[in-house]
Amino acid sequence: MLTLQFKRFCAWAGFLLLLCTGCPGFGSQGLHEHSTVVPENPNFNEHISVIMENHCLSCHDDPPAFNAPGNIWLGVYSNEEPLGTFESREDVVGRSLDRSNPMPPANFQQLDRVERETLQLWLDNNAPEGPPAEEAE
Repeated sequence: MLTLQFKRFCAWAGFLLLLCTGCPGFGSQGLHEHSTVVPENPNFNEHISVIMENHCLSCHDDPPAFNAPGNIWLGVYSNEEPLGTFESREDVVGRSLDRSNPMPPANFQQLDRVERETLQLWLDNNAPEGPPAEEAE
C-alpha cells in the first residue's frame, strides 16, 4: 500500500514535469523567442549563436558530451579553429544542412526551415560576426 507521503511526492513530480515541459524557454528553444522569418543579414552574435545554443551546445561545448569531438566549440565566434576560417564554418554549417547525415543527429531536435535558411544566408554573406554580443541583445 502506498503511503500518503509517496502519493504526494508523485503528484508534485508529475505536476512539475508537466509544468516544465510546457513552459516557453524550457527545452530546445532555450531562452530566445523563435523567429519565423529569416533575418535579412544574419550574423553570428545575433542569430547563429542562438541556433548553436539551441541545437549544438548540448554536445559541442567545453567539455563535450555524447562522444562529440572535443575540439569543436560552437558557442563563440573565433578567429581560430573550428569556426576561424571560412572553410571550417562552411564545413560545420554544411553538416547541419546535410539531410543524409545531419547534425544534430536524428535523435535530437532538427533545425527547422528558418534556421537552415539563416545558416545558409550567413555563409553566403561570408559568415559575419556582427556586433559584440552585449550590443547584439
